[in-house]
Amino acid sequence: HPDDEDSGMIAYMARKYHARVVYWSATRGEGGLNRIGSYTGDALGVYRTWESLAAREVDGGEARFGPFYDFGFCKTGREALARWGRDRLIKEIVRAIWITKPQIVVSRWIGAPSDGHGHHQAVGEAAIEAIDLSNHPEIFPDLHAAGLSAWQPVKTYLSIGGDWQPGERGSFGEIDPELEKTGVLRINTGEFDALANRTYQEIAWTAINEHRSQAIGFIPNRGDYYYYYRLHKTLVDAQANEESFYDGLDSSLAGLADHPGRGSQTLRSSLEDFTELVNAAIRLVRSDARTEAAGLVLDGLAKLRRIRDGLQEERLDGEDRRSLADYLGKKMKDCEAAAISCLGLQLECTSNRARITPGEDVQVSARVWDQGRAYSGDTSFSIHVPAEWKTEVIRPDTPPSSPEPHASVFKVSVPASADFTRPYWLTEPHDRVRYHWPDADAAGLPFGPAAVRVTCEVSIGPHRLTLNETPIRKESFPGGFRELPIVVVPPISLQPRSHQVHLKHRSEEH
Repeated sequence: HPDDEDSGMIAYMARKYHARVVYWSATRGEGGLNRIGSYTGDALGVYRTWESLAAREVDGGEARFGPFYDFGFCKTGREALARWGRDRLIKEIVRAIWITKPQIVVSRWIGAPSDGHGHHQAVGEAAIEAIDLSNHPEIFPDLHAAGLSAWQPVKTYLSIGGDWQPGERGSFGEIDPELEKTGVLRINTGEFDALANRTYQEIAWTAINEHRSQAIGFIPNRGDYYYYYRLHKTLVDAQANEESFYDGLDSSLAGLADHPGRGSQTLRSSLEDFTELVNAAIRLVRSDARTEAAGLVLDGLAKLRRIRDGLQEERLDGEDRRSLADYLGKKMKDCEAAAISCLGLQLECTSNRARITPGEDVQVSARVWDQGRAYSGDTSFSIHVPAEWKTEVIRPDTPPSSPEPHASVFKVSVPASADFTRPYWLTEPHDRVRYHWPDADAAGLPFGPAAVRVTCEVSIGPHRLTLNETPIRKESFPGGFRELPIVVVPPISLQPRSHQVHLKHRSEEH
C-alpha cells in the first residue's frame, strides 16, 4: 500500500548517502479508509498517488506502482495471491527491478503472518521469489521484448518492522536486544542532517504525515530511532556484523565492473576515470563558478558515451551488455541534467489555456533562459503531441544574435475525436483485482507523460544537450497562483450539487 514504506530508511539513504531510492507499491490504496473526504475506490487511488508523491518530495525518494487493485482487507497472503495472480505479482516486481536496476532491494514485508494484512504477506512472498528470478530474461519474454533488460540485485534485505496500524501500541524505533545478532543490520535514522537542520527521522515523520487520507499523524521528535533489516541474500562477501547496506559494495559507478558476471578491469578503469571527473566537478561547484564545473561534467558525459559504445568490445554476454548499456544510458541523462543546471540553462514552456475541449486550439510558447551567460550555441525546438493532434510553428526561433531568449511559439490543434485526459491506468476498464495498462512506457509511473511536451536541443561547443519541459498555464488567484498542465475536458460536465437528498415523508395508515 502507498503508506507502508519505511520512510526513515528512505530519508536516511536518500539524504545521507545521496542514493536513488525507489518505493514500489503494489496498489494505490483504493480499498483503504478515507478519513478526510467522501471519495473512494478509483478516486481515492488517484488521491493517494498524490499523497505518495508529496511524501517522496519530502524524504527524497521516488514512487512507482504496480497494476493491482486494493480490493480491501484480507487475512492471508494465499487469498491475495489467488485474486491478484501469483505469477502476475512476481512479474510486476521483476518489471520494477528491471526498470530501476538497483544494487540493493529491501522488502518491507517478508511473506509471514507477522506482516498482518494479506496484501502485505502476498507482496513479501512474491518479492523474495522475484529477486531470485530477476536475472533470467527468458522467464518473462514479453518484458524483454518490450525493451527491458534483466538485472540481478547484489544484496537483498528484509525489513523486520512487522505490521502496525495507527492507534496501536508498539516499541518501534527502540533497541531490540533479540535483534542484536549476526546477519541483522541496524541503522539509526535519528542521526542529524546538518543541511536540513533536522534528523532523518524528523524528515521521515514529515513525509509519512502526507498520507492524510489514512489519518496518519506523527510528531517529528528528535532522538535515536532504529530500524532493523535481515540480510536475506548477497552476491558479495558480507561482514558478520554489518554497519551499512553498502558493506562489501562499491557504491560508485565504477562498482558496476564488480557486478557478478560483469567483471572487467578495463571497464573499471574507464569508470574510475569518469568518477574522477565527477569528483573534480563537485569540488568546483559554487554559485559564482558553476560553469567551470559544467565543463568537467560535459567531459564526463562524453566519456560515458564512449564507455557505453565500447561495451561491444568487452567480454560480456548479450544480456549483460544490454543491461549495462541501459544503466549507463540513465547515468548519461543524469550527467546531461547536471550540466544543464551548472550552465544555468532553463527551458520555460507556457500555454495560453489549461483546459481545452476536443476540436479546439491551444498556443504553446517556449524559450530558453541562459542564467549563467555561458551559452552561445544554436537552438532547435520541437513539440511532441499524440499522433492525431496537429502542430504548427507560428513564430520562428529568435536569431542567436538577438538579446532576447531563444524562443518559439506553436499552435496545437486538438482533433474532435481526442480522448479526454485521465490517469493512464484508468484509460481501460478494470476489474476488482487489477488495472489493464495500455502503455508499456508509462507502466509503474505515478502518472503518465503529459499529452504535450516541448524539447529544446542546444549546442555547447561539441556537445549537444536536450532540455525537456511540459507546458503549463500560470494563473493567479487571491492569495497566490497556480500552475496547470494542458488537459482535455468534456465540453459539458454535469455534476449533482449534493450526493444525497433527504425527502420528508409520512407513513400512510392502512
